[in-house]
Amino acid sequence: HISELTERMARISSQLKIFARRTSGETTPVPLSAAIDDSLDLLAARLRETGTEVRRSGDPSLVVRANRVQLEQVLVNLIGNALHAVEAVPERFIEIRTRALDSRAMLSIRDSGPGIDLEILNRIFDPFFTTKEEGRGLGLGLSISQRIMEVMGGTLEAGNHPEGGAVFTLILALEDTAAQGSPIPDTV
Repeated sequence: HISELTERMARISSQLKIFARRTSGETTPVPLSAAIDDSLDLLAARLRETGTEVRRSGDPSLVVRANRVQLEQVLVNLIGNALHAVEAVPERFIEIRTRALDSRAMLSIRDSGPGIDLEILNRIFDPFFTTKEEGRGLGLGLSISQRIMEVMGGTLEAGNHPEGGAVFTLILALEDTAAQGSPIPDTV
């Protein structure tokens, strides 16, 4: 058990170092699945403690053009918010879907929580706006996340899923891997 715990602490520590490192606004090819994996690793304890099931679907091979550290910051914020949203419901799940849309990738994060009140939906990305009780949030996470997405040339939108719960949708440019990885045809 101690070796497992030590290994886990080392993983968390390395993740925190990645987050803490000053990053330029530079974008690089980022495997979307790996960014999701790292974000879920950072939230693994909270997922376990709350008994929240993570459901993943879609294309695991998508590579986007992004700043990896900043993308993971956005994902940790959105998944963390989803965890907060499901605290009071009996069936706790977070659904993460990825798919290609022409030259862009779409990633959606849906929770089984109560959804977003329509009266606050248009204010949800405003700085310092929060529905959390005092001491649980400054109301900056979503506005910062939306700004990060804009700087990376993407978008972040919020809404309610038809079957219930909130859904946050990120759109980012797909990395043009076709040009880099296409084999040279054999000529005889």
